[in-house]
Amino acid sequence: MLFRFVIGWIGRLLGLLAGLILLTWPLFWPPAELRGVWRTQGYGLVVDVGRIMVTAYQRTEVSCLPVYRGPAHSLVLGELGDIALNPDGDGGLRIDIDGASNPIRTRRLDALPAACAEGGTPQEPTVRDAFDIAWHGLNEHYPFFDRHGIDWPARYEALAPGVRTLDGLWPAMQDLLAGIDDTLVYLFDPEGGRAITPAETPAWHAEAVDFREVPRANDLTRVEDTGLEYTVLEGNIGYVFLRHTATRPGVGTAQDVKAASAFSRVADALRDTRAIILDNRLNPGGSDAVALAYAGFFTDSPVPAFSKEIRTRSGYTPPETARTIATDLPLTQPVYLLNSGYTAGAAEVLALALGEMPQVTVIGARTAGALSDIMEITLPTDWRLGMAHQIYRNAAGTVVNGVGVAPDTALPFDAPAFRAGRDPGLDRVLEMIAP
Repeated sequence: MLFRFVIGWIGRLLGLLAGLILLTWPLFWPPAELRGVWRTQGYGLVVDVGRIMVTAYQRTEVSCLPVYRGPAHSLVLGELGDIALNPDGDGGLRIDIDGASNPIRTRRLDALPAACAEGGTPQEPTVRDAFDIAWHGLNEHYPFFDRHGIDWPARYEALAPGVRTLDGLWPAMQDLLAGIDDTLVYLFDPEGGRAITPAETPAWHAEAVDFREVPRANDLTRVEDTGLEYTVLEGNIGYVFLRHTATRPGVGTAQDVKAASAFSRVADALRDTRAIILDNRLNPGGSDAVALAYAGFFTDSPVPAFSKEIRTRSGYTPPETARTIATDLPLTQPVYLLNSGYTAGAAEVLALALGEMPQVTVIGARTAGALSDIMEITLPTDWRLGMAHQIYRNAAGTVVNGVGVAPDTALPFDAPAFRAGRDPGLDRVLEMIAP
């Protein structure tokens, strides 16, 4: 009886929720100026915005396939997809993604392209079509073939004629991606569990999760729904261990707002310390917006952290500069930021931002240089092709992708010591701080 009672109430609540959404739909559907067909600048998308539904198509020179269809209700888009459709100030559509440091900008089209109409193109894709879509997707959006010394058109001419069967497609994709030493490029087969990740990384990176137990021996306090753990070490030295740079903000809250709220707790606990160590060595990344929010606690004015350009079919978007969020009560004591070759993505954004602040000393190894939101294409085989498609530059204008953030003081990561439960890197920084 209790089970039936609970199920009944759940059904009533779901019905009530659906009714409320329907009743409020005219209040939250896209306004007239945002409705229509839009092509994104970069990202390879065509977006059809209507009163009731939003449909997104992944577009390449040889394909236009639907990848998303959902309600146009702004609250539903925000809560289920972290997406907001907003005017861009010039009569266009701007797509904001929670956690990203830049919006997706678009241009209006007169109508849905013929290739996207009637279910998309190709309607009955072959194995060769899947290969061609992968090649064109990378050709139109991946910026770094020259860095890897790859003649991309020549690779197509060598491999495409031999792609005839599904069994032969996976080996052909391996050959296609060979030599792209980029951790943000991959092919994943969800059904078969296979993955191609061409980048070569140091062997100890596979142990990074286990290595996190070493800093945790310092009796850290964890901030829930974030990657933050902190304590005050002997000698009144603040210590923050960053497992990752993301948050779980909950309903109605943006990631950067959650990040600022969470780090304020850390800042209050460490405000009276002599110095602060930020341990970024085992941080694989997360959200750029979260990293900028964290960095903002060390400055009372916005600091330019990096600029970003997005690869398009015809070139690049104009650069957009990302700045930290500032705080009224910044932490002004000396800060020591520890990085390693595992430090990647949004963790590198944190390093870029903090590196512009005079009280910060960056220590450790050069970071991974793995910066970019990942653009993912779903192939007709349902395989997922991921790639970097953005160029990040530091405040001086130097490209950081594939290069990383250099330390002020070099200190190699000692993997054998971590396996033994020791952390000579942290010990070295404590020696530097000692009077």
